[in-house]
Amino acid sequence: MEVSAASGKAISAVEKTGGGVVSLYRTRLALHAHLHPERYSIPIRSPRPPPSKLAYYTNYRNRGYLSSRLQLMQLKRNMELGAAAPSMLMPLFSGGAPPSDRVLLDIEIGAGKAEAVVASQQ
Repeated sequence: MEVSAASGKAISAVEKTGGGVVSLYRTRLALHAHLHPERYSIPIRSPRPPPSKLAYYTNYRNRGYLSSRLQLMQLKRNMELGAAAPSMLMPLFSGGAPPSDRVLLDIEIGAGKAEAVVASQQ
């Protein structure tokens, strides 16, 4: 389930039923294009979240789409389903996350699977 924001209780409730939640930042135009793709001849994407919202979307607790942990989980799932390794990943960065949540990852892709190696923890 893609949402703009969700509470911890809502995320827990969805995950208990076997679903998943990803918090995505979208501008009004990008949301309109997502809801009505037939009206646009080219894909419309949202820019990076503004600094005031960056901490939310980089935090795994919020299931933010820029969270390195969430990106790695999605990469592993896609590769298990037979998808080719992507030529480029979304930027993996800690953004405004609290120091205890900052983890820099080095992802090794090969032989049809992805492995994460923790490069450093700040």
